[in-house]
Amino acid sequence: MNITKTDLFKGCLIASIAHAIMTNVYPDLSYEQSWDGMNYSIQNSSGIRGTITFERDFCVGAVRNENSRKIVGGKVLRKHMRSFPSEVIDKAYEETFQYLLLQRKGVVAPYVTSVFWANHHALYYEEKYSADMREVFTLLDNILLPASEAVEKWKQDYEMDAGAVALLEDLYQCKAKDFLSTIELSTRQKKLIPGTHINDECVEALKELHIVVQ
Repeated sequence: MNITKTDLFKGCLIASIAHAIMTNVYPDLSYEQSWDGMNYSIQNSSGIRGTITFERDFCVGAVRNENSRKIVGGKVLRKHMRSFPSEVIDKAYEETFQYLLLQRKGVVAPYVTSVFWANHHALYYEEKYSADMREVFTLLDNILLPASEAVEKWKQDYEMDAGAVALLEDLYQCKAKDFLSTIELSTRQKKLIPGTHINDECVEALKELHIVVQ
């Protein structure tokens, strides 16, 4: 399967919009996905977390499995990026790794189990550490699906009704064109959010996507 930066971005967008909508039903799951600028973070109930930073021509991502014996930092982490372009490595340290910090022996530093990057052509990682990429594909399972299949999978996972799915598809089309532009939900769109009222977790999750609820 050939995975590109565009594929990853679209998958993260579908996932996070579905998540934002359904935090109105499952507010306790609000921690599972988030956006901070162009940094997308996701974690699951099995102790795997990751962040992907999106730039114009590439993205760089890292994942840490809290239960793995292969968590690396320092010089060993550098080896996981030996063939990466310098701008990708710089971006990883500047942003991506800042979401994957741990304190060990009194020092706070990034620790991960796998690192990858992608451009408009393919996804790349050090072949020597290919076995460690299993955590990546486990965590990003739904995100790596084609758009239509991803929508269907999130619909099943969150038990989304027809209105919520329609809102997901509507917002996805808007944000895929211009992620950073702010849009305000219409009265019609707000009525598609499941639940008797819109809770704070839902408002915050949508705000991270530059979607405003008035």
